[in-house]
Amino acid sequence: MTGKLLVLLALCVITAVTASANTIVVDWAGGGDHTTIQGGIDAVVSPGDTVLVMPGTYTGTGNTAIDPGGIDIVLRSDGGAASTIIDCEETSRGFYFHSSESAACVVDGFTITNGMATTSIGGGMRFNQSDPTIRNCMFSGNSSKYAGGLTSYYYSDVVLIDCVFAGNTAALEGGAVHMEDGASITLTDCTLSDNSAVDTGGAAHLYNNSGVDLTGCTLSGNSAAQGGGLYCSDSSGTLTGCIIAFSSAGEAVYCDAATATLSCCDVYGNTGGD
Repeated sequence: MTGKLLVLLALCVITAVTASANTIVVDWAGGGDHTTIQGGIDAVVSPGDTVLVMPGTYTGTGNTAIDPGGIDIVLRSDGGAASTIIDCEETSRGFYFHSSESAACVVDGFTITNGMATTSIGGGMRFNQSDPTIRNCMFSGNSSKYAGGLTSYYYSDVVLIDCVFAGNTAALEGGAVHMEDGASITLTDCTLSDNSAVDTGGAAHLYNNSGVDLTGCTLSGNSAAQGGGLYCSDSSGTLTGCIIAFSSAGEAVYCDAATATLSCCDVYGNTGGD
């Protein structure tokens, strides 16, 4: 009898937890609960809630510099990155995570384009002491002084899965991604192509005790004066089953007081050397 009672209590707890999750719909055309992505996030009741974004191009106030505010939500597009676009119109970055969000804070299925942070870092996204998970996103045409696509900063630990970085630019370092001050990024099955930085790290730039772990990724056609593919300074990088090819300027990998470990990788056709 006691065993049956415990099972019933456990089922009640599971049901209560499941029932507590809410879904908030965002539709720019007015068919949902809110018309802006930030409006949907601000309406979140509790961690674990889903903000579901309908297809469309989202611009202007409430759709740039998007801030989860430290709540572990699932921000998901209904139609995928090809049809759900955050266009920053060269006025701001797309997202800013800076309130200790954990890996349970998920962004899934968006294109972030035309983000700009000309005097700062992270044109598309910026992470500061936060650890979110980014899946199935496209970063294209973003620009910044450092980190055209995104930056992981101050001990952030970010995970990216099945993301694409294409045509992002940095005036100095890190065309696609940039890590600094103890931060780390894990990229799995991602593509970084045709990104550029004037100085270092066409695809990825690591600095000051930072780290990157790439598995099954392709780095192609990127460019920088040093490290067209990857640049490491006082940091470490691990690449497994990756391709680094056809950097139009800079070496495939450049290390300065740093370590890069490559396993089962194909490295070829890089202008500055393989």
